[in-house]
Amino acid sequence: MKKRFLIIFSLMMAMVMTIFASGCSACNTSSPLSFTNAFLGGGTPAEISGYTETLEYKVEFDDNYNSRLKKDSTIPDKIAYEFNDGIYKTELIAGKTDGLQTSINIDGELVYYLKTTFTITAEYSVDGEYAEGGIDATIRGMKGKAYKDEIVSEVYFLKAGQSFAPLYSKTSQKYSLLHIGGDKASVGYSTCEYETIYKNGSYTTKTITGERTETKTGEYTFKQAIDNVQLLFALRNVNIAKDGSYSLPTTSPVYSEPQTLNVSNNGEETTSAMDIEINGQVANGLQIHVKNYSFAISAKNNTGIAQYVKIQTAKSGNLDYNAHMIEYASPLVSYGSFGVMGALVYKLSKVEIK
Repeated sequence: MKKRFLIIFSLMMAMVMTIFASGCSACNTSSPLSFTNAFLGGGTPAEISGYTETLEYKVEFDDNYNSRLKKDSTIPDKIAYEFNDGIYKTELIAGKTDGLQTSINIDGELVYYLKTTFTITAEYSVDGEYAEGGIDATIRGMKGKAYKDEIVSEVYFLKAGQSFAPLYSKTSQKYSLLHIGGDKASVGYSTCEYETIYKNGSYTTKTITGERTETKTGEYTFKQAIDNVQLLFALRNVNIAKDGSYSLPTTSPVYSEPQTLNVSNNGEETTSAMDIEINGQVANGLQIHVKNYSFAISAKNNTGIAQYVKIQTAKSGNLDYNAHMIEYASPLVSYGSFGVMGALVYKLSKVEIK
């Protein structure tokens, strides 16, 4: 297949970066961000060094998640793509500082470490002709060799009372790129790494792409922004009234200042029955009460494409209340035409808390 012009953002980058759009900047705030300790069960629980939480999600592709996250008619039917074996895993550890780099004074402060790992296989074809990726075609009966996309991120940050202030983050990602031009397409594969070190009032980001390294400095106000890597965790601890909204400045390696997200509470519901493994034992048929949040970039010229999260609001069976993210839908976007390919949907499958 010949390479053409229009690039569809990779699913890896889509998960991490589609919350941002060009021409958007953070709104000025005058006070620290406010978060709860909902991830510990609500109220005012003690934050103890050594606390660990491991969550795992199954990730599936949906080309018609809702009216906004469905396949756009501008993408020709002859161009096909499918995603399989998606897993998203998070590991939260209280008190871990190994590997932390920061000039912010953290003496006496509890530091949280969050690691996220995402993997999925992708196949792309035009008129039944499959692009050749790097994985043997025998798995799941794939017709061509599949691409394995992966993103691993780590972030260190302070406790809720310190506005989950970020200290250091790094991300390593490998992803396939679907290029579309008219009714033709080709697939590329890219790797890159990001590292962000925070200071009081500024942060330095290093971007490594192949043999090229780029370093730049951004400005922010301490305790008035979070790092993009900790975004989904932070949303578990935002208390928004029904039909209300919350402005959340968020840093990204792409920009030199935080970009403001508008987070909205779209009401509550009870999920359909879910099977979740909880500390080694499977709980079947859980129906979980959740609040529905959506978030998108907040700007006059471009509001971005909304993403959707369902956050647990109460205990369900053996699943204690810890404001777990039960579901998350992230758009896959065609840059150039900005057509939506569909969404990657994450559903909670395992919980382990120590």
